[in-house]
Amino acid sequence: MAMKVVYTNVCGQLIHEDRGGVETEYVPDTLGSVMMCRSATGTTTYTADCRPYGEVASSTGSNPSAWGFGGTLGYYTDPAPGSVYVRARIYLAGIGRWATVDPLWPDESAYSYPTQPQSVQDQSGSEAGSPLKNYGKCGVYECYEHEFACWGTNWIPTHAFTCVTGPSGGCSGGFYQKDGNAAGPGEIRSETQQCPNNQNPRTECVLRSTSCLLSALVCECLKDASRNPPYYIIPFSYCMGFNDRMLRCACAKLDTLGSRWGKIKQEDRLRCALIEAGNVYIVP
Repeated sequence: MAMKVVYTNVCGQLIHEDRGGVETEYVPDTLGSVMMCRSATGTTTYTADCRPYGEVASSTGSNPSAWGFGGTLGYYTDPAPGSVYVRARIYLAGIGRWATVDPLWPDESAYSYPTQPQSVQDQSGSEAGSPLKNYGKCGVYECYEHEFACWGTNWIPTHAFTCVTGPSGGCSGGFYQKDGNAAGPGEIRSETQQCPNNQNPRTECVLRSTSCLLSALVCECLKDASRNPPYYIIPFSYCMGFNDRMLRCACAKLDTLGSRWGKIKQEDRLRCALIEAGNVYIVP
């Protein structure tokens, strides 16, 4: 009889497995590769140092699964030496090339892996993803775009949007009218060029959470909103309230996750309590 394996993932990133009653926690590096495995008691059972193109430079212990290089992001190491299954294609870590032509060729390079493998992954096997931020540098930012008020000397906010740094490269999004309609479903647009690291002088961003879990959940909420946008009715539902809406959505997901998993950090519960109370501008 085949052994049953149950995986746990948070927002698309693999973090835990239960293999026939034996639990293992996956600890990722900044590229999503499994650099450590821990048992249910916290004992380190496996460590690995992966080079940027996927070769394992050194390892200790035993990894119970095929999730190695890029494993927490879905890279599956095949039993064939040096072969990694990445959804659309097979990647050959030994030579740093894909085994077949990119489905998006000629818009994407035919066989080349991302040219900056120390900071970029290709989770679909068909195009390079966004540069990945350090997993320890997570943050949810409330950002405002300002215009100069013609009747005075102050800048006034004209648009608000959310920027997130953290796992899988972060995300961004703002709420807009669709096709200029004053009432109806709006649309979510990416705001990557406006986020803090781009230093737009018209943009001011306030850090509202440094939780990596909440950062990932806010990105999930942005995806949900893109698929099913809120209703836009001037002036009752507009961009200025979008950041609060995304944070409250993330906290609702946190509650659901907690009921299913039961291992949510107390700090994250405190952050959500502060958010629900309206004290969201300074969340340590």
